[in-house]
Amino acid sequence: MTRRFLCLTTCLFLLFLLPVYAQQPQPPSNGTFTTHIGDRLVMTESYRVTSRPDGSMPAEAELMPAGAGPKQKFVTLALKTRPESFSVDVGGVKALEGKFGNGVVKLNAAGQPEREVRTKATMVLENLVWHQFIFLLGQYDHAQGGRQNFTAFLPSQGVEYPISLEYVSAQTYTLKNRATMVATRRYKMVAAGALVLDL
Repeated sequence: MTRRFLCLTTCLFLLFLLPVYAQQPQPPSNGTFTTHIGDRLVMTESYRVTSRPDGSMPAEAELMPAGAGPKQKFVTLALKTRPESFSVDVGGVKALEGKFGNGVVKLNAAGQPEREVRTKATMVLENLVWHQFIFLLGQYDHAQGGRQNFTAFLPSQGVEYPISLEYVSAQTYTLKNRATMVATRRYKMVAAGALVLDL
């Protein structure tokens, strides 16, 4: 696993109110994530996820770096427990795209010949693209519980990596000065056998 991957994803974050894989279509979900390193804002992500009658799940997100830097757009399509495709635009230009099938992903990067990478990935998880965690959380079997193992694909590096996920607890919070209750689930995730995240 690359040092870049380990550095970019070492942060604590909460994910809630996101759709999970289901047999019936779910209403669209959208929202915003912000990424901070210390007190400094480094990225704002606006996302939208929908669920289609055939079980496919298109997800789109626009990422805006704080300060200088081009806007990025990520589009991911999954069908139940397998990725179908992804694309990355940087500054309005297609930078990378991939299509999954028959145990390989065909990668097309700008200015490079197409290449194929063998993979058993069941999801796409890119650095700092937080909404893509729906593809991991949606595959966790709560009836089975305990620690469960998965394989993710990292588009920017063109590699797969192992992930373990374990349900820890559930807690309900009352928002300050409001009567609104927010139910959350807490998970422990380990990526590439080294990076631990608290979700």
